[in-house]
Order: sequence, then structure tokens, then C-alpha cells
Amino acid sequence: MLLDHAARSRDARDVQSALIIGHAFGFAPEHAAILCTLVEADWHVSHEDVVSALDKLRTSDAADALFRATQGVPKYLEYDENRALAVKAIWALGRIPGTEVKMKLETIRSADNAILRKAADEQLQRRSST
Repeated sequence: MLLDHAARSRDARDVQSALIIGHAFGFAPEHAAILCTLVEADWHVSHEDVVSALDKLRTSDAADALFRATQGVPKYLEYDENRALAVKAIWALGRIPGTEVKMKLETIRSADNAILRKAADEQLQRRSST
């Protein structure tokens, strides 16, 4: 598995390549664990692509990793005042069913950051209307 090899070798370029291939041809449920690991890895710059991949899988196995993606900012994204990575993770969380995810969104809705609060609130409202 290309993605697993890229992660084990900690090769940022291979991770980018594997994610491009995955986005083109699809990710399988067995990719979830390695993608969850990559969300928190500090040696690559593909966090938004990883979150997008987890969003496509929509598995509750990714809930904890997606939540953690809302709690910090990778060094290379510190300039981003809009918190795009965290917002993407919140939207991905919002598409995963279950009460555990709802509780995570409610926690984010209490965040200090207004952008995160708004995104979490939007997802909670969307979930309650469906």
C-alpha cells in the first residue's frame, strides 16, 4: 500500500503522491488508520488533503483524529487566521453520524475561536435538520 509505505518512511513527497492517487481513485476503509496517523504527523505538509480523504471515508474511526485536527495548528499553517484545516475537519466531523461526534462538535462550539465556534454550530444545525 503506497500510503502506508509513505507514512512509514516519513517521506512528505511520497505522502503527497499517495494522496493524489487516493483522491483520484478513491480511498478504502483500510486507509482510515494511516490517514488518522497522518493528521497528527508533523513531518509533512498535506494535512488538509488528509482531512479531505477522511471526509470521503466518513468513518467514525476518524472522529478522534478529526477532532484533534481542530485543536492545534501545524507550524506551516500558523499564518492561516481562517483556520482552514480545522474548518475542514469540522465539516468532515459533521458528516459522520453518531452521538460521539455530536459531543465533539458541541465541545468545539465552546471554543475560544469564533471561526471554529461558527463552523461547529453550522454542522450541529445541519445535523439536527436532517
